Amino acid sequence: MGHGSSRRESELILSGGGIRRFAQVPRQSLARGAGGLRDLWVEQDRALRLQWQLQLVELRGPQGRIQLPDDTVHLIVGISGAQVEVQAADARPTPLRRDHALVAHGSSVEFSRPGIRGIGLSRVIVLSSEASLPPARFAVTASHGALPLSRDLLALVVLKGSVTIGESTVSRDSAFVFGSEDPGAAVATSAQVLRISRS
Repeated sequence: MGHGSSRRESELILSGGGIRRFAQVPRQSLARGAGGLRDLWVEQDRALRLQWQLQLVELRGPQGRIQLPDDTVHLIVGISGAQVEVQAADARPTPLRRDHALVAHGSSVEFSRPGIRGIGLSRVIVLSSEASLPPARFAVTASHGALPLSRDLLALVVLKGSVTIGESTVSRDSAFVFGSEDPGAAVATSAQVLRISRS
């Protein structure tokens, strides 16, 4: 297992649904480079094998690296800041723009920001899943008013505005993780949201 799998014991407390406000989630160091990562959610099976892991990666320097569990597939979505290049395993570096995604395999992912010398912050969402599961899907949409919630939703990340889900208000720079219970109706207020769903 890579470094990311060594935190399985502490991550058990992140299981279940609800709001994850980025600023309130403890920030950890990257495996290499300036910046940090925040573990937003993890779900395991009864044998404590990883099923899903949702992380926010914040890049402050020209390069960064994160360690991830073995035998997992990663959906990586750019959400803010300068464009980054992503490289996993033996693949070539691939540009990742804001509101776009790519799929990576391997126990580590390298990020670079060509031409950036520690200026500004680039943020990406990384959803890791057990390799035998179908890969997750994503969509970034602007929404105002009633917001339909499909049964296959894993998480909703609010990038702008806010979304009220049942009795919970999810503000900008927060995620709502869907558990087994029906969350109720959702209403968006001038929101831009990232939906992450099961295939």
